[in-house]
Amino acid sequence: MTNGRRFVILSHDRSEASVLRRLVREAGVQVCGDLFDSDPSIRAEAAATVGLKPYCSGDDGAAYLSEFGTDDKEPAGFGLLYEHAARGPASTAWDFVRSRQDIPIVHLTSDDLLVTWLRAEIERRCGDTMNTRPTDTPSFEVDCERLAEFFDRVVAKRYWVRLVFQSHPFLEISYRQLVRDRSTMYRVLKHIGAGAGSTDVAPDWLVEIRAEQIMAQRVIANFDEVCAYFRHSPHDVYFRDRPADGQVAARAGFCPRPFESLGIDAQGKLRVCCEDWLTTPIGDIRSGGLAEQWNSQTAVAIRDSILDGSYRFCDSRQCPDLVKGTLPAFEALPKGFQRWVAEGRTVMSNLPATLSLGYDPTCNLKCPTCRSDFIVLKGEAFQRALAVHRSVVSELLPAARQAIVTGHGDAIASRIYREFLRNLDASKFPNLRIIVLSNGLNFDARMWETFSAAHSAIMGASISVDAATPETYKLNRGGSFEKLVGNLRFLGELRRSGKIDFLEISFVVQANNFAEMVDFIGLAREVGCSSILFMKLIRWPGTFSETEFANRAVQESDHPLHQEFLEFLQQPIFESSDVDLSNLSHLRTPGP
Repeated sequence: MTNGRRFVILSHDRSEASVLRRLVREAGVQVCGDLFDSDPSIRAEAAATVGLKPYCSGDDGAAYLSEFGTDDKEPAGFGLLYEHAARGPASTAWDFVRSRQDIPIVHLTSDDLLVTWLRAEIERRCGDTMNTRPTDTPSFEVDCERLAEFFDRVVAKRYWVRLVFQSHPFLEISYRQLVRDRSTMYRVLKHIGAGAGSTDVAPDWLVEIRAEQIMAQRVIANFDEVCAYFRHSPHDVYFRDRPADGQVAARAGFCPRPFESLGIDAQGKLRVCCEDWLTTPIGDIRSGGLAEQWNSQTAVAIRDSILDGSYRFCDSRQCPDLVKGTLPAFEALPKGFQRWVAEGRTVMSNLPATLSLGYDPTCNLKCPTCRSDFIVLKGEAFQRALAVHRSVVSELLPAARQAIVTGHGDAIASRIYREFLRNLDASKFPNLRIIVLSNGLNFDARMWETFSAAHSAIMGASISVDAATPETYKLNRGGSFEKLVGNLRFLGELRRSGKIDFLEISFVVQANNFAEMVDFIGLAREVGCSSILFMKLIRWPGTFSETEFANRAVQESDHPLHQEFLEFLQQPIFESSDVDLSNLSHLRTPGP
């Protein structure tokens, strides 16, 4: 096998590996099916396609593969399922592939393991999934524990494959990617050494994946029970509502964030959106390879949920754009995004254009909405965050157009971010624009001057306040309200003089401050802000108890002041163009 150019397609049962093999063959590359299938007739058919004798049970797997395609000069490959060659003499086939690190691996995964399991179960019950339509399948009850064991087994095997073959040329794609993203086969062919391939591999027989969720709801008699069982597990995503093929949620529009934004939070998780709005991370900084994780399987799945309109990873109750219905329609997108949507692109060749630096949560305040005590990174924790920062600056910052500093903590209180702003030479990053997020208490004229080399890159600031009076500020934030207002006036002058483009102040609405919202708008306008942001109170881990949150969350319908809050929001001032009610906007009745 080492005499030729070989590749292996790894997958699990019912992952539709036959579709990938057919596409590879139609591109002129030799590939056969499952040489180690438990069915001798399938083994014989697979071997015949490459002129090889079929594997005989009891033979040594490695010895058999050593004869595969030794005379071929062009790439040739075969399929290997997780379930095949698992034990006995055949198992040395895995040792053979593992030991030859020059063999490219294409790892094909299923996007929906519930559908994968149902196909196998229907075949077991009906005998033939190819000729059994979902409407013809009698419903049956599902054993939740048995289904969970299947999910966990497949996921564990995926991780094993990634670990074992990490030294090989390794490409992981999903089935939905294969049939939706027209560039996927280009990547596959290039990966296996078949040249650049075609960027338009989309034969007539290759159709979109069907909306199998409808089948699941009809076939599984105890569907609600199964949904409840998996609701708080990693497999919950398989049970969320999805639109039928070709249907896009017209209300939602298109969200560009997962296609161009990457954030790193205080736990080292990589995110393509705010954690409050999209809880699922796409990777972990500790796993290395920032550029590779940018196109992780989870990242691809999230982008796919934007393209199909389901937004199944997003919290439609928290995301301001989903609450307000303000995501742009396809026709309003820039040409580049329109092309990505038209192509169904989920694997991005570009590095993220927007970076959110959130790996240092250091702050000089302990606002109860955010944390229960002061956080200042020191010792090993500081060194870890500094190492992350250096990786971000070296790997991602040169390609970025915008950097948000910081989404969790204070940009001025953090030694890492403060030094970053002081040492950044804007002339070396002419396309970079920086947004500074701070509580504003230390963002004064003297601090601004220490950032002089970065001035041309700093486009604006967002200052979190949560009050319009000294008394409420002390309750919600602590610190000197008088000092804050003085600094806001300084920042307002920067905006008026054109040294920064915008100045925003933000306000987390609670029972103890909603009556100050109008005064807050007045304060913002007086100091020279360009925008005023109001946000819903969210119970972050480690903050309020359940009882305390219920006492503060005036946006909830069962709060005793909720009706008064709704009436307060009807004032015309909240219609102003400089006021953003974000994820509270649905509580206000639009004006005539």
